[in-house]
Amino acid sequence: MTTTKAPPSAPEITGIQDTASRGPWIFLAVVVLAALVALVVALMAGGDSEPTAEDEAAALQELVAQETAVLDFYFAESDSSTYVGMYATNDVSYVDPSSGGILKDQAAKDYLLSFTGLIPPFTYELTDASVNLSGDTAIFTFNVNMFSDGAPVGTWNTTEIHQRAGDGWEMIHAHWSNPARPRVG
Repeated sequence: MTTTKAPPSAPEITGIQDTASRGPWIFLAVVVLAALVALVVALMAGGDSEPTAEDEAAALQELVAQETAVLDFYFAESDSSTYVGMYATNDVSYVDPSSGGILKDQAAKDYLLSFTGLIPPFTYELTDASVNLSGDTAIFTFNVNMFSDGAPVGTWNTTEIHQRAGDGWEMIHAHWSNPARPRVG
């Protein structure tokens, strides 16, 4: 498996929530769970040949364009329906620091739809995007730096797992987390 990375981005901005206070073991458990899900999906996807660097570069370009189109609408209109629209019909999951755990299928979609109308308008930048391909499965990682009136308001670290669907990609898992704040002292 090869990895294609986007160029380096602006310096990291601290997150909205302080996940460090929840204990490092919770963060580690979520990261391990996300990695296991990614591994199982990648193994199930199989494939006859290893993806080339060109395959991964093309997938990265497609996924960044898809994500940007969705987030443009999400942050400008406070409408999460386009994000939910990236999901496959069945067998999907979602987790973030306030989701109460891993949400599956319609519960994941309903949770995300509940944010419609509640998100103030933000500008954002999608940075540090990379993709790992295995067969028809893409593990897509990126950061989202959010700004209000030009001032930084938060950062999200994101991992999404997508599967090839016709000429595009469907999301089957998303994990959004806030980076831990650096320890002082």
